[in-house]
Amino acid sequence: MSYKLNTCRNEYEKDPKIKDEDIQEMKIWIQEISNMPDVTEYMLIQIYHVCDYNLEKAKKLTKKFYTFKATAEELFTGLDRKSENEYSFWDTNYSILLPSTTAEGYRVYYAGLKNYNSSKYNFEISITTAIKVITAIILEKGICPGYLIIFDMEGFGIFINHSRLNKEILNKIFRLEIRLSKIIEINIIMNKVEEIDPNDEI
Repeated sequence: MSYKLNTCRNEYEKDPKIKDEDIQEMKIWIQEISNMPDVTEYMLIQIYHVCDYNLEKAKKLTKKFYTFKATAEELFTGLDRKSENEYSFWDTNYSILLPSTTAEGYRVYYAGLKNYNSSKYNFEISITTAIKVITAIILEKGICPGYLIIFDMEGFGIFINHSRLNKEILNKIFRLEIRLSKIIEINIIMNKVEEIDPNDEI
């Protein structure tokens, strides 16, 4: 999958609430922290925006995210449509950013199965590649008010069982904090539609 990188200039122009002085302070702050990788200004802008322009919250999230990333590098390696391991993902899964947004400006991401043959499905590759796709969307599209993610569950109940799930990958994903506007699951049972508010307590 190829994509065109967005620019910091576009992000500053898109949202005047993003303060250049705060981003520059974050860049200086990162250099003073040991074991922190180089973080691009573009990614700092994304984190700052997610934290509602709160500098201290952005610093905490930056440190937490990149500490997590260092322990889960396999979730964030380069997205390559021609990768042999990821061919199975594109053969068995839909992973689509819809062209239109909601009335609130949320981007809509759809994920579901296209092939119900269990022998072709790989849970680990599906999860890690989906994360890479969403990362690519952020790198290309930049900030937005939020994301609405639609999970189409049709077909999953046919062949997914606990023995096929990589528990190490699951544990890493559960430690990854993301900010969503809404998650919708469809085709769970007899086309039942279930909405999940990510702000609700489980």
